Amino acid sequence: MEQEAVPIEPVMAKFYGKQVVTLQRMQLPLLHCWAATIHKVRGLSRDAAVIDLGPKMFENRMAYVALSRVRTLQGVALLGLVEKKIASSTVANDEMG
Repeated sequence: MEQEAVPIEPVMAKFYGKQVVTLQRMQLPLLHCWAATIHKVRGLSRDAAVIDLGPKMFENRMAYVALSRVRTLQGVALLGLVEKKIASSTVANDEMG
């Protein structure tokens, strides 16, 4: 898998107080976040998620669990999609017509 480097450049942030005080600092534009395994998110609902469906996903059901945890399609970002790892039930296919 090809790795891409994304440079993170420092930015200047200014904060203005109620009085005649201005604070200024140099910082990296990073957000605090967390990660979890697919097994750990069972039973949770998320507004957004980045889901890695690459070759390390070893069961088709894992994709279903991961994808079904996000409330809307707009909240899903997929990485490393391996289409042959995604399958649906023949019963579900028959019901969908």
